[in-house]
Amino acid sequence: MADRDTLNRSLGALAAELAAVEREGRWAGLKAASERSAADYEMHDDPASRALAAHHREAAHGHEAKRKALASVRKRLDGIGVAMALDDAAWVSERATSESFLDRALAAPRTVVPAAVPPDLPSSPLLSECMERYVGSVAKDGRGASYVNGLRSKLKEFVSIVGDKPLADYVPRDLRTFAESLADLPTNWMKLPAYRDCTAAEVVAKVAAARAGGQAVPPCRSETTIQTYCQAVAGAFGWLAMDLTLRNPFADVRVKAPRHAPKAVVREPFAVADLNRWFASAVREKRPDDYWLPLLGTLTGARIGELAYLQGGDLVEVQPGLWAADLSRYLIVRGTEEERRVKNEGSRRLFALHQALTDVGFIRYAKARKDSDWVFPHLHHEITDPADTASKRQGARLRACGLHSRLSAVFHSSRHTAKDFLRIAKIDPRTSSLQTGHVPQSVEDSYGSKRLRPDEVEVLAAMPLPKDLDLSPYLEAKGPMQVRPLKIKKHRVSVAGAE
Repeated sequence: MADRDTLNRSLGALAAELAAVEREGRWAGLKAASERSAADYEMHDDPASRALAAHHREAAHGHEAKRKALASVRKRLDGIGVAMALDDAAWVSERATSESFLDRALAAPRTVVPAAVPPDLPSSPLLSECMERYVGSVAKDGRGASYVNGLRSKLKEFVSIVGDKPLADYVPRDLRTFAESLADLPTNWMKLPAYRDCTAAEVVAKVAAARAGGQAVPPCRSETTIQTYCQAVAGAFGWLAMDLTLRNPFADVRVKAPRHAPKAVVREPFAVADLNRWFASAVREKRPDDYWLPLLGTLTGARIGELAYLQGGDLVEVQPGLWAADLSRYLIVRGTEEERRVKNEGSRRLFALHQALTDVGFIRYAKARKDSDWVFPHLHHEITDPADTASKRQGARLRACGLHSRLSAVFHSSRHTAKDFLRIAKIDPRTSSLQTGHVPQSVEDSYGSKRLRPDEVEVLAAMPLPKDLDLSPYLEAKGPMQVRPLKIKKHRVSVAGAE
């Protein structure tokens, strides 16, 4: 009996170890997919974006290597488990044989029970049946609502184009089919009257036929977008394959966009003259976010999602008269501390606020709010995704100024502008990277303080700005025209960080 008890305990311990390895493997797979998506987001032509994309790809390779190593460990543990289970089965069989002989010896009547026929193994679930399982896990990992919704849309388009099949029935060719089809799928096709009530697959067929016939077709998905979609699908399949113990059909599959797919758009910084026009328009806005965000993004290089989630307590006085914003603080939402969700760990930083922001009254405006108050409350009033809302509002205002150009001239261009300002002012590259939340450019730069030192904040606060940059509209204005305080109702607030 002691041997039997030992075997049972060993099987229990092995089951626990297998569960732990499985959890670690899933986590590594999810992190790898997340890092690949982050790398795609940063695929722009400026050196900092390329370096950040390379960093994310390297991190993705590390997580993927860990996942494969854990899969190998699990396979070995499974083998051990099978052997132990066979020993257990043999023990049970021997016990049953012994009891049978004993029954016969005692001439006891015995009912013969037919052996149970093992049921057929269930087929793998349809992709549509389990995609929310993956999307939900990404949401729990802290990604913002816009990222999660975008991921869901990508998977739905994959199903529409390639088909909804059991996971085990997909083959590597399906990912290439998806990439080729996306090159014939117009941007925002669901808003185009010509494709109303059509599925994605039907739209692809119509556009491909028009293209083959030499007819004009609307702008379709670019190379970068196609790569982003394909990597999102591959990441989902990798996670689901681990979660359901299935074969991943897209493991190590690489696809390219067709030649006719539009090339990636290069995001450009704003010219000083364009900034002057933007600022002159912004100071006529009533809402604080519309008033301050253009100047704030240009002088700090912060992402719009980082700015949208600023709270009064985030503004800290590093030294008398020297101000910075601290994104390492917890957010206070309805009296409860919640971790601030940011794009990556490099984004969880302190960034300096230029002296000009004190001169035009931004510091006074922000510090008039309580530590737990949103600096831009209108973005959180019955709003599910403040960052996405802020981005759309700023896009509309750039269009009104005649400055918006799809993908190339958007609010994020202010981040590129800020990097140019830092370079023109000869700011140390390491200091510049810490200010904007980019990864260090070299191993040497990664040594030392991981956040801005007071002396670096002082340098950044006093950094000379381009001589033609006109801040007089802000200096002469009396602040946002909004005078009536916003009444915030009790509502659910998303605290997803920048995407």
